[in-house]
Amino acid sequence: MERVLCAQQEIERQRSFLRTVIDTDPHFICVENRQRQIILANQHLARCFGLSSEQIVGHTFSDLITTDPELVQTLRNDDEAILAQTQDRIEREVRCADLTGRTYWVYTVKVPIKNPMGEVEQLISVGIDITERKQAEAALFAEREKALVTLHSIGDAVIT
Repeated sequence: MERVLCAQQEIERQRSFLRTVIDTDPHFICVENRQRQIILANQHLARCFGLSSEQIVGHTFSDLITTDPELVQTLRNDDEAILAQTQDRIEREVRCADLTGRTYWVYTVKVPIKNPMGEVEQLISVGIDITERKQAEAALFAEREKALVTLHSIGDAVIT
């Protein structure tokens, strides 16, 4: 009996340790079951939806993303491809908005979690906020366009 108790305490210690690691990570982390219900999410992801990591469990992204049906469909298609095992990894950049209306860009990676028989049981998604990079790219593009307009108009200013 004492060995069982020690084993249970060790399992709980490891669970607590992993929860701390997941919640400390500044990226978005999410695990979904085959029905696309969230079974684990870190605090960073849950806060975007105004929830705790415990409250978000059981929801689907269809429940949470109500303002962008196109994004929901894209995510659903990605899930289906992973679940059907037609793809082993999906990477994409998506534009999102949180509850405050702040728009941001996320680079996401989605992979399957398989059981010992090779069947997909869960999906894990990790997202990285790339908003600053996207803003820098847009600013660089705008500056390039401005430089091109200037270059093309130089000939107009030359008097022959």
